[in-house]
Amino acid sequence: MSIKSPDGRIWMTPTGVDKCNVKPEQVCSITPNGEIVGSFKPTSEWKMHFDIYKERDDVNAIVHTHT
Repeated sequence: MSIKSPDGRIWMTPTGVDKCNVKPEQVCSITPNGEIVGSFKPTSEWKMHFDIYKERDDVNAIVHTHT
């Protein structure tokens, strides 16, 4: 899951953490330039989310699942 804030920063769930137990300090931040900030790594699909946000100004949140 990810959201894009008005400043262009992307906030994303971390890899390796059960999505039901994610704590606020574990949420990853990615700058508009693609720099990953923080001590947790984002989900492996972060680049796909990043590219969608870059191409689509009307998209502000993405939920990607493997059901």
